[in-house]
Amino acid sequence: MTAEHIQVEGAPAHELSRSPATAVVGRLAMQSNLLLSQFEHRVELALPEAWLPTDRPDLGETPAWQNGVLPEAKYQAFRHDRISGSFHPGHRAKWTGHELCHGLVGFAWEPGASRFFHALAARLAEVLPVALWYFFDEAHLRRCPSHQGGGPLYQTFCPECEAAASQGPIEEDPQAEQWMENGQAYVQRELDAVRQSMVDGRMVSHRLATLDLGSDALAYAAAHADRLNSDTFHRYADCFGNADRGHHDSLESLIDRIELLTGAIVHEQPAAPLNATRWQWAAQDVGWRLLQIGTETEGEAARALDDMVDHLAAQSDEAGLAATIQSYESLSAEWTLPEPADVFAVGYDLPGGYGRSIRQVVEGLQSALPGTLRLLGAQAGPAVATFLGQDAPQRSPLGRRFATFLPNTEHGALVDVARFEAAIAHPMPTDLEAVTLAEDVLGADSAPELMRGRAGDVLSMAFDVPAVIENLMRTHQLPEDAGEACVVAVVSFADGDVGVLHLSEQAAKRLDVPEGTPIAVDALDPAEIALLLEHGLLVPAQYSV
Repeated sequence: MTAEHIQVEGAPAHELSRSPATAVVGRLAMQSNLLLSQFEHRVELALPEAWLPTDRPDLGETPAWQNGVLPEAKYQAFRHDRISGSFHPGHRAKWTGHELCHGLVGFAWEPGASRFFHALAARLAEVLPVALWYFFDEAHLRRCPSHQGGGPLYQTFCPECEAAASQGPIEEDPQAEQWMENGQAYVQRELDAVRQSMVDGRMVSHRLATLDLGSDALAYAAAHADRLNSDTFHRYADCFGNADRGHHDSLESLIDRIELLTGAIVHEQPAAPLNATRWQWAAQDVGWRLLQIGTETEGEAARALDDMVDHLAAQSDEAGLAATIQSYESLSAEWTLPEPADVFAVGYDLPGGYGRSIRQVVEGLQSALPGTLRLLGAQAGPAVATFLGQDAPQRSPLGRRFATFLPNTEHGALVDVARFEAAIAHPMPTDLEAVTLAEDVLGADSAPELMRGRAGDVLSMAFDVPAVIENLMRTHQLPEDAGEACVVAVVSFADGDVGVLHLSEQAAKRLDVPEGTPIAVDALDPAEIALLLEHGLLVPAQYSV
């Protein structure tokens, strides 16, 4: 089976073939029927107060939409025991292999375990996914010319590297063997440190640059220990946990699994996939959500929730999930419980049309495209429902995806408004090189060859969208006259603000080309050329020393 034939539900296919190591992970994930849930479509249910660590704001709070972006709380949204991973549109492509690797590794848990056990289990669960990120995935990875062979970029994000990796791995990589050897050495050092920690009874540190899995593991244990030591989690493990589905009953068993999967990635040695169907993973996920709700429920309703969990554990298939959903619908109609639309918004499709939260995505769009949503009015919900059915996993922000969706709908008249608002909410990053060196170009004795820069969105619109939106937000009404057609560039400033530049049609036509394309500017006004250079829409082919 070639990497091109690897398909995992909820994962972009090209992200599973970016490197040979990620292809191994993707293939095992496919054989294990693993899936990723779309983070923006998934509702994170409020945790019971008894499970929340006190006086630890550093461990994350419930995220809220910010300009069309839903942040992920590091220590609360992620759980090692949820084998199905998460797809966040705002994260880079490396996360797909990382998340699936977490599922393949699994987690260790035993009743009555100490917090130190939970910390070591959390550390072990991270070892191989981290080694994949920083070492194994780099072997044969295609990067942009500036970064090829340089290794992981850490906090730096390079869109050119992301685009290059989507084309598949490079065949000849003189550094590939070294990356694999370094990754193996990292895994071994981490496992040795955990084994020594088990002997010494304290966390033995091992650092990779600024990354310290021991420190992160202690934070994870602080955030999750009360949940992991609860009667609710014990019942969850009894119902849904077994070795074939990623639950290890000892740290030694988890270490064995890490070593087995490392051999599969590095030496193509055989490794058993997990043994569950797609619906069994969904049942495990839904079962935990019902148990979590039951923690704060009493009486007849609590007993009914327990019965649903028992039913799911006994019948973990599509029919079992459908019956459970119907039972919960009936129960929530009688008792005060979280809405079914939230409970069953897991980020992937479930029976009965459930799986994705219309409410949550509408809230996200209201934060990114307020004018568009106001113009949609009562049609916002139905439009978002249709959008969710077509919203394939891609690394693009919510507002831009929705603006791309609108042209093929009955709301096509709103496309210009949505495109403009999406450009404001999700602006292209500032080209600091172009902004910093613009004065050199403007002051040059001779005009340099110019080309399209990477900065800014250039939008040709059928009416004066900025004026329409300003009037709409002020009066809640559309102006009688929408104004003439206009062309604007939405640009980011170095201080983080976003600006709107009004351009000529001639400039818009010349800028409507890919980045790096040579542009003739003879017919443009010198003042407009200066404006385009100042904001990185135009850049010289080469700067002078």
